[in-house]
Amino acid sequence: MADYLLYAAQPSYFSAKVRACFQYKRIPYTELPFNFDRLRDVILPRTGMHLFPVVICPDDTTLQDSCDIVAELERRHPERPVVPEDPVLRVLALLFETYADEFLMIVGGYYRWVPEATREWALRMFAVLAGWGSQDKAGAQQVADMTAVQIESRLPAIGADRPETGAAIQACFERLCARLEEHFAADEFFLLGARPTLADLGMMNAMFGHLWRDPGPANDFLHRSCIRTGIWIDRMHAAAGEPADGALYVAKTLEPVLAEIGAAFGHMAAATLDAADRRLPSQAIGEVAKPGLGRIDTFLLDAPMNRPATSYTAWKLQRLIDAYRAVPAAQRAEADRLLGVAGMLDVCGRTPAWRLEKRDFKLYVASA
Repeated sequence: MADYLLYAAQPSYFSAKVRACFQYKRIPYTELPFNFDRLRDVILPRTGMHLFPVVICPDDTTLQDSCDIVAELERRHPERPVVPEDPVLRVLALLFETYADEFLMIVGGYYRWVPEATREWALRMFAVLAGWGSQDKAGAQQVADMTAVQIESRLPAIGADRPETGAAIQACFERLCARLEEHFAADEFFLLGARPTLADLGMMNAMFGHLWRDPGPANDFLHRSCIRTGIWIDRMHAAAGEPADGALYVAKTLEPVLAEIGAAFGHMAAATLDAADRRLPSQAIGEVAKPGLGRIDTFLLDAPMNRPATSYTAWKLQRLIDAYRAVPAAQRAEADRLLGVAGMLDVCGRTPAWRLEKRDFKLYVASA
């Protein structure tokens, strides 16, 4: 089989999930590090966006968005599966993926762009990434500057540059890491049992590219205080050697981890669905969904936060709702109990007045 081509970067937030998926499923791939020339000549022509990771399949199909890439790799290569067969575990795996992609990205962005020393490093790092191997050094520098400005501008938009919000972000991160460390200390090697799943892949997005690698306080906290969590990160980054025959289950030590998801993300997720209910039903079926859904008032622990809600996050939550609806009646009580622990039962039990569909790298309003 010809190799898949993975356009990615080690410091990229969303590349870690895809790389770990290729690794664990032992799918032959060649990673082509992101630079300006590949952005201009490959990524933009194929996707119309300057986002990565991007995967080009052996049949020349282009995949973009780490969620869609993993789902398609699972469809094409069902051996060494990452999506649990059990419906309750599948809901939990999607919950971890959604939480990591939609909330922990705030944490990663804060630690990379708010502390002055890490921010200065990140600016230089983006310039190195864009320019390494590029023939157009000026264009590469321009893209690096533009990317940094775009990312930095998002933090004041959610108040992450305010001291009280920053303190809450740090507290959410350190509480989560403490619960993860306790989970792994009970001789649990992965989140949902004895082998990796989508839950582990999703959390790699948050934990590897920014928090484990970037110099700064998050890196120092993880390396000094969370030895087991660090070993898990390293194992998932080189997951080809991990077992594929272990049992999947919910350990008691996972429940405190689930509780941290709800404390940080539960209200934000519910407020996003409320915003989608207000905005999306007014759009015609078949239209491209408007990216923004307005601003929502939410909070992190005791810190108020006003932030933009997006159709993309609503789509991610729709996937979670769909998985919950697929849980058979005989297993619904256990699903409800665990989602209650995670503070996400209200979210998963919603019946949205809209539906979104992803195709051609865009979200469309599919029904109301």
